[in-house]
Amino acid sequence: MYVQMNLSLFLLYLLTLGVQTFGSCLKGFIFRSKSNRPIKLLPYPSPSILPYNVDPELNEHLHNDARNWPPLTDRIDCYHEDVKDKQSCLNTGCCWDPVPLPRKGPSCFYPILFVKMDCFPSGEKTKEKCLAKGCHWNMFMGFQYCFYPPNYKTHRTDLPQCVSDTFTTADRKACVDQQKETTTELGCIQAGCCWSPLKLNSKEPWCFLPWNVINENSIRQPEQNQCPANPSDRFNCFPRGFENQRGCNARGCCWTPTDIKGQHPACYYPSNYKSYALNRIYTTFNNATRLIYIKQIDSPYLDDIEMVRMEIVYETNTRVRVKISDPWKRRYESIYPEISDRTIYATSDSTRKYTVSFSETVGSSFGFAIERKDSNKTIFDTRNVGGFTMSDQFLQISAQLGSHFVYGLGDVSKSFLTDFNWRTFNLFAKRPNPSQKDNFDGNYGSHPFYLAMEPDGNSSTGRAHGVLLLNSNSLEVELQPKASITYRAIGGILDFYFFLGETPSEVIQQYLELIGKPNLPPYWSLGFQLSKSGWRDLDDMKAVVSRTLNNSIPLDVVYGGIDYGHKSRRVTGQNSNWTIQLLPDYVASLHAQGIKFVSLFHPTIEYVSPLHAQGIKIVSLYDPYNNYSTINGRELDVFVKQYQSSELYAEKLLDSSAAYIDFTHPKVYPFWRTVLSEFRSKLQFDGVVLDYNEPSTIKSDDVVPCPLTKWDDPPFVSKFNDLKQNTLCMSASLYYGLHYNLHNLYGIAQSAVTYSNLKNILKSRPFIVSRSTFPGSGRYVAHWTGSIYSDWDSLRQSITDMLLMNMFGLPMVGADFCGFNVNATTELCARWSALGAFYPLSRYNNSNDGRDQDHPASSTVLSAARNTLLKRYELIPYLYTLLYKAHRFGHTVVRPMFFEFPRDVFTFSMDKQFLWGSALLFVPVLEEKQLTVEAYLPGTWYSYPMLDKKYQSNPSANGSSFVILNANITEIPILIREGSIIVLQTPGDNLAKSRQNEFKILIVLDDTGRAEGELYWDDGDTLDTDAYNHIKLYTIDSGTIKVYKNKFNYNVSMPIKHITIVGVQNKVHYVTINKETVQHEFKIKDNFNILEIDTKDRGLNFKDNFQLELKK
Repeated sequence: MYVQMNLSLFLLYLLTLGVQTFGSCLKGFIFRSKSNRPIKLLPYPSPSILPYNVDPELNEHLHNDARNWPPLTDRIDCYHEDVKDKQSCLNTGCCWDPVPLPRKGPSCFYPILFVKMDCFPSGEKTKEKCLAKGCHWNMFMGFQYCFYPPNYKTHRTDLPQCVSDTFTTADRKACVDQQKETTTELGCIQAGCCWSPLKLNSKEPWCFLPWNVINENSIRQPEQNQCPANPSDRFNCFPRGFENQRGCNARGCCWTPTDIKGQHPACYYPSNYKSYALNRIYTTFNNATRLIYIKQIDSPYLDDIEMVRMEIVYETNTRVRVKISDPWKRRYESIYPEISDRTIYATSDSTRKYTVSFSETVGSSFGFAIERKDSNKTIFDTRNVGGFTMSDQFLQISAQLGSHFVYGLGDVSKSFLTDFNWRTFNLFAKRPNPSQKDNFDGNYGSHPFYLAMEPDGNSSTGRAHGVLLLNSNSLEVELQPKASITYRAIGGILDFYFFLGETPSEVIQQYLELIGKPNLPPYWSLGFQLSKSGWRDLDDMKAVVSRTLNNSIPLDVVYGGIDYGHKSRRVTGQNSNWTIQLLPDYVASLHAQGIKFVSLFHPTIEYVSPLHAQGIKIVSLYDPYNNYSTINGRELDVFVKQYQSSELYAEKLLDSSAAYIDFTHPKVYPFWRTVLSEFRSKLQFDGVVLDYNEPSTIKSDDVVPCPLTKWDDPPFVSKFNDLKQNTLCMSASLYYGLHYNLHNLYGIAQSAVTYSNLKNILKSRPFIVSRSTFPGSGRYVAHWTGSIYSDWDSLRQSITDMLLMNMFGLPMVGADFCGFNVNATTELCARWSALGAFYPLSRYNNSNDGRDQDHPASSTVLSAARNTLLKRYELIPYLYTLLYKAHRFGHTVVRPMFFEFPRDVFTFSMDKQFLWGSALLFVPVLEEKQLTVEAYLPGTWYSYPMLDKKYQSNPSANGSSFVILNANITEIPILIREGSIIVLQTPGDNLAKSRQNEFKILIVLDDTGRAEGELYWDDGDTLDTDAYNHIKLYTIDSGTIKVYKNKFNYNVSMPIKHITIVGVQNKVHYVTINKETVQHEFKIKDNFNILEIDTKDRGLNFKDNFQLELKK
């Protein structure tokens, strides 16, 4: 059958791509003009990659059943360069019927049941992306020119359901739409219908209704009065795909288009949408409540879960778990975090801070609500909102939150205070494009936890709560203006934990009690760290280290980049500067100066060929000396494999092929221990960086060659990018399951295995920095925020990232000074160096293709770095104490303002200043060409370290706490809070030298003359030591300060050379320490007094308790 076309309209045809069907010849398609003269069009170059999901039985059926063959003249050429014979034709999903010469039709052609299904319904199509996915590409096949092969039934729900196992072509119903011209392919698709380029007779329509539309059992027309009138109350019923009224109604949802594109959904759930109904309720042996719900209507997603169990477990008086799962079939559940204490503590209605509400009426709709008992405030309510869905690969639940003051849900580049203005983002660990601002597609980790403040109107109760959805699958979160949230997971279960606080700090403590408190890092890791992604050679490393030290910048850690460990630079000849003789000798010289060395590791083993990997020995990507490991990873079976295959999964990482290690395998522990220990036997590293462990691959742009499976091509797709982009195929196989489920856990699994092995190898605290994180990662690793851009936006974002990671249980966090990608300006680098000196993880690092940006490269940057790093080193005893409290009690180290002022609503949105603990406030300049900065200072603060200015305000007076601070380009304003006592130490060239110096005590009294503080001190390296000192410092009354050794098991001298007391109310005539008078200097400032006490020659030491008294 030929389409009669006017030649003059041919170009218009190419633009609209709106033909119905057309004939074909062996080498091209034929059209005819009015004169009936054939016009031959060569097809687009054929694909070189055949579909991956070859189904031999289906292919044979298509071939052997002649009913699948169109008439000879109607056959459309299934043209591929690789189609040489029958089998290669069948591999494409097409039919084979050799036509004897003279040939009048193609031998390889599409079957009659073929329905074109767009392989990329949203996003940019490219030939490379299309073919890599295993789809067919032909620019002359109409509007959908990248389409699934005939032998594959897609599972995606953003496409019309055009293929059915139960319906035939005779069951097709023509699609008629008054708004669209359905006689063309484009119009048909826009009408939400299906398009088939072939038909057996004139009665069968080319454009027909999807099967889910003609299936009346799946249609629930909503009552109009159940459709929310306020657009802000709408919950999206059609989150992906081309939404239209026909498809919307097929889902039983309301249809009301709006003019505000990208915000209010046109297709949304009615308020009485009932997907599951209550069947029964019972109580378990551990006093948990279980509710069983039965499915009422089909969802648009495949493999609905017919019966759902909601289990409510009252775990503590402040924590409740709501677990939603399949009672009959065990589903995948996240294997991290490792929750060691599953004890269910005795609780009762009278002791719990929460109430869990739900309907007990049989037949009622699914839903529950969490309420704070004493205030009756609902904090999470899923009743009568959204469309609760439980299918095999799509789980959805919506809730109203009752507060807009929400923080968390990372790792995503976004504002600190969550924006509810129709925001959608994806929690999926990936290597992002650092140039993209507000990257809602996710960064290097997944943290589905948030903390919310609970205001009461325009005032604050000071109360907070937290919510964790423990699900490791790709998770989409949609937020809308009525403080509502929708979670969409592509697998697993819905496992919620609610933490009822009271205060924000208590919420984080309760959260970390569940997922694990952070590790205590070695003391040396608190010093300044110097790194570079691409050292040119060893001389380059030596030069940068030397000029850092020569310019009096304290330095504790040097990093090796990818150079010595990567095949492209692993050169072992005599001309190489990375040889086994030179680098270890230089590392030994660093150790002699008290400087540590950190090595970089990728989660891969070099994979040259299958034969190479099957050999007795495996080459380690980390081994710069090209030696072999003595352990056979292939025999241990510790590598990720291809889907349903024993073959190793190999991808390109940097410029070599790599096999990925399976860190979920039990035998990976001895394998990884051998890799680490053998490498360390040649190069004495002190810590490691785990890079590319999202895991990432280096794939060209969006080309993702993966098999067409329901895992790589799932029913629900990310709003942003293909999940497979720059990572392993979702169908890749690990010991514990598919990469589809385990992707977000790859980084934490590697972190846990590395931590366990390093503490045995080093016999001390491991220092591990991981790029990818998940809830519980803080137990094992520190974190850096990845390859960020060198711009002011990234500078500002680094504070948000630091605050959120502390809330996620990763207090040892920092961003690369001056950014990683692109060259920073001198001003930006100076400001960043001043700020970065007070990241807990303080590290300079930049890419190998940028200019040197280390501090001595510019006099201005040098001055900024030296000034601020020396202040940091003086404050490190205080920072170390904070990290100890985080490790022991689950405290945060870096805090937002509202953690200390939870009743001050003004602090709720502040993300441009931050605290160390409760005592120190940092106010960096974050804008270009500014020499002042605005700070919000509720209460009383003093400038640090000069102690020459006092700032006092009334926290309850709106706006009265804002002040302007001077900020030279080489400085960052620092303030210390009244009521604080911190211990300082004279800085040295590095922390090993600093630890030999004397201590100082800084006491800042409040207006009642009181203050308190503490100091934790140990050897800085021993793991889980009981040999530590805990010193308490506090005022007994307005004139008496006591220093008390709460514990002193680390027998070392801790001399105190100076004590400063700020905020003394009245003139002091003499000072006594343990009743003995000591010399002092009384300084009178503009509106406050300072007392300086020199104790250097008095033998004062933290080994001894003492009492200091101020006498008027």
